[in-house]
Amino acid sequence: MKKGKLKISPFDVDGPFLKAKERLLDFGESMTFSSMVQATIEEMRKCEEEYELAIFMDDLELAAKKKRQLETLNRSLVFAANLLEEESGISA
Repeated sequence: MKKGKLKISPFDVDGPFLKAKERLLDFGESMTFSSMVQATIEEMRKCEEEYELAIFMDDLELAAKKKRQLETLNRSLVFAANLLEEESGISA
């Protein structure tokens, strides 16, 4: 009798489907990552418009708040780019 690898759950696969499962998981992670980056970019565009409007209306308090928010969003994108470079070797 051939001794096989013990499966942890009924959803675990091996053999020819293991590579497909790994690629599918990578694809799902990439889609989630891309969605998060896109949402951050959209939020950044909205924040930039609000920042410019605050400056136009001479609302210095709101302008300062939006500037801090823009800096935070920018740091998030820098972090995402560094993570992408580390994980995939892709230079952003």
